[in-house]
Amino acid sequence: MKYAEINKIFSATVAQKLAEGFSICTNTMAGSQGEIAFVNFIKDGKHYALTLDREFSWDDDIYGDYISMKWIVSDELEGDFGGRTSITFWRGSKHSEVIEEQKWYKAESYGSCNWFVDENEAKRITAVNRIRRRRNKDNFDGIEIKMTAENRKKILRIYRAKKQRGQHAIKLADINSAQITHDRDRIFLTIKTATNEQTVKVKG
Repeated sequence: MKYAEINKIFSATVAQKLAEGFSICTNTMAGSQGEIAFVNFIKDGKHYALTLDREFSWDDDIYGDYISMKWIVSDELEGDFGGRTSITFWRGSKHSEVIEEQKWYKAESYGSCNWFVDENEAKRITAVNRIRRRRNKDNFDGIEIKMTAENRKKILRIYRAKKQRGQHAIKLADINSAQITHDRDRIFLTIKTATNEQTVKVKG
């Protein structure tokens, strides 16, 4: 799933808690402890929090990145504090208890992220994408671009789009050759003319 779906699930969970009679407690929402998002609630004098956290795992020497949505009850806070604000809802096993938790694991891909409930599926897809990316990099590195009239126009458009205004030194007729190269997962277009060589970053 895309991250937008996690937003929808989090929003729906907030709506569900309100429908169950919980009130949003702004007294304890002044500070954050590094969460992506959190909403604090109160019901019958007890304090709760719905949080989204970014967390990591290193199982089997495989780096994992996941989002955790937790429904937490405080073991310390009671009452409405007589209107006082900026009260910290401390999270962690010493201060609160996790009642429910849902996790979404990140699958590494090209330019975007997908999230899976199944950790093994996310790691499998990540491994496949890493192999594919390395293979594509090896096969793609150092490719010479065929100098057709259409390719010359495309190369010039890329060059002018990536260079700062006023630095369009290369003209269409000047382009003798062009090559795509990689360097640390960045892609570069190297353009050679009769008098010089220009390299511009295409993406990454």
